[in-house]
Amino acid sequence: MASKRHVRYLSCGDKMAYTSESAAKEAARQLGRKGKAWLSPYRCRFCRRWHVGHMPHEARRRIAV
Repeated sequence: MASKRHVRYLSCGDKMAYTSESAAKEAARQLGRKGKAWLSPYRCRFCRRWHVGHMPHEARRRIAV
């Protein structure tokens, strides 16, 4: 079983943290221009800030249909 510290590192780790959802959305948009598709902002359950990450596969399928 993974430790809480390890789970938190995988969630927050070296990721850029944004103070607002709008700032994270803008970052996702900018990264999308660089060819990194399927990015979306999400609120981190550990640091309560916003990160940008890949969309879950289920969400991708709903958008693609």
